[in-house]
Amino acid sequence: NMFVGSYSTFFNSILAKIIAGNQRGRLIGYSGAVGNILAFGAAILVGVILKNVNFPYNYAWVFGIGAFLLLLDAWIFIPIQELPDTSVQKKRLSYWNYIRNMPKILKEHPRVAKAVYANGFIVVSNIALNYYTLYAIRNFETGPAQVAAFTAIGVIFNTLGNAGFGIIADRYGHGRVLQSAAIFGVIAATIVLGIKSLYAVYVAFALSSCCVSGYNISCNMHVIQNSPGDQIPIYVSINTMITLVASSVVTILAGVLIDRVSFVPLFILTGLSAIGGFLMLHLLYKRRLQSMPVVDSSSTAQEI
Repeated sequence: NMFVGSYSTFFNSILAKIIAGNQRGRLIGYSGAVGNILAFGAAILVGVILKNVNFPYNYAWVFGIGAFLLLLDAWIFIPIQELPDTSVQKKRLSYWNYIRNMPKILKEHPRVAKAVYANGFIVVSNIALNYYTLYAIRNFETGPAQVAAFTAIGVIFNTLGNAGFGIIADRYGHGRVLQSAAIFGVIAATIVLGIKSLYAVYVAFALSSCCVSGYNISCNMHVIQNSPGDQIPIYVSINTMITLVASSVVTILAGVLIDRVSFVPLFILTGLSAIGGFLMLHLLYKRRLQSMPVVDSSSTAQEI
């Protein structure tokens, strides 16, 4: 978890420095699609190791391979030529002052704040993905074969979603990807609430997987696009902190709701959160268009 929290900030910052804006979506999308396939193969390999190697050597092999891959990942970054940030002014900022000043930092750039808040809504809507399988087991008495179908659906739609949304991001922008992801989240919640069928759960799971794919591709890139160039790392880290806290709190709340009430409040909450994310993004771009100067040149209008 410490690795993920640290990795997200520096990786997205260096990505913004060395990769052109119209290529980032495809890079993240294609790598995510390939990574999803590799993860599926790795899950099978882990199962073979745990089953055929005696304890505790089986777990030693699993974690050993994982540590080797992380070291390999770090080694790959060594030859990357990173240009220094000559425009950045170094400031001394303690960790606790950084957290305390987060509202002030976001207030200075309202467009970034809206992008971060939209991400917070969408990441809450993505929590539903964790509970579709449990919902199917409790309500439709699904067996191992039906549960395994969720894995297959997840691999297929995550792979397709990563590749497709990567292309869309480079052509139409990361804001459009996030809006599309939010729409998928709304439709998924509507289907699982309105149709009491295992097949409906499969469809909702597929749509929710697409929502997660779009979010993963564009959540940080959208924040970067709206951030001042010399403050990208701090805004990426703020986005990571806020979305992770929101996801953690709502995930705990979701478990309580399911145990004490039912799955219905959870799916209502995730659906409303997806709507909130879409409206926040719509408001952001609506105000952006209103603030643009009126021009008569058709070529200039096409560029905008």
